[in-house]
Amino acid sequence: MNPMNFPRVRAKNFTPKEERILENLIFYHKDIINSKQNDSKMWTKKAEAWKKIANDFALQSGMERPWQALREKYTNNQRLNRRRFLNVRGEDGLMDDTKVYNGNLTIAAVSTLAGDHREEESSTDFDPEYNRSNTLSSTSSDQQFQSENFVHSVLQIKDEPANDPMDPIQSLTFPSDEKLNLLQLQQDFYRCENARAAEKHKLDMEKHKLELEQRKIEIEKFKLDVEKNKEELKGIRLKNELLEMELLERRGKFKVVAPN
Repeated sequence: MNPMNFPRVRAKNFTPKEERILENLIFYHKDIINSKQNDSKMWTKKAEAWKKIANDFALQSGMERPWQALREKYTNNQRLNRRRFLNVRGEDGLMDDTKVYNGNLTIAAVSTLAGDHREEESSTDFDPEYNRSNTLSSTSSDQQFQSENFVHSVLQIKDEPANDPMDPIQSLTFPSDEKLNLLQLQQDFYRCENARAAEKHKLDMEKHKLELEQRKIEIEKFKLDVEKNKEELKGIRLKNELLEMELLERRGKFKVVAPN
């Protein structure tokens, strides 16, 4: 059976905390992710950016998700964002577009407002365990990203209305520079914590190794003590045998002298 035909198991929906983490990480790589270039060099940069986002996302959220699922989540929220904007703009003046849609919808806000549209979550949002067991090599993965990115770009151009005054990608609100600096410090903190944990594990292994060597030395010492005790017992037995022989010899002499 072709592995691609196996049913894929969906992972849990994104929590608001995970969506905020994803939003912050996307902002850190927004120049590459939102680039309109479609050459192979940019595709490679985008693939590396999404893989980096997936690694940092797992580190900060504790939930490991494939980079394809994160990218699809981001794309779906863009579409929901654009759809909401078009619906509001098409209400023939019943609502002021500039007040209702001011470009401040975040990924988390779009997900909350979407409601029943959560079913449009990508089928690539599957269980990470299944993803790891069925992931191709890094080369084929990059080629897949290039192909998917090309199709995604074509669909995006087709779906976007002509002369749209607001780019839905740019309409997302991203953190300020201070928040970006805080995010960078947080990432550095997690990396330092991982380094400390690795160093502690290394020291613990060295400690256990020394304890094992010490126990081996104690066992060897115990064996030597046992051998020493055996030799001492052997010496005591020889002395007892000599004493018994002397005693028998004296008894024999006494018997010889007694008849006289």
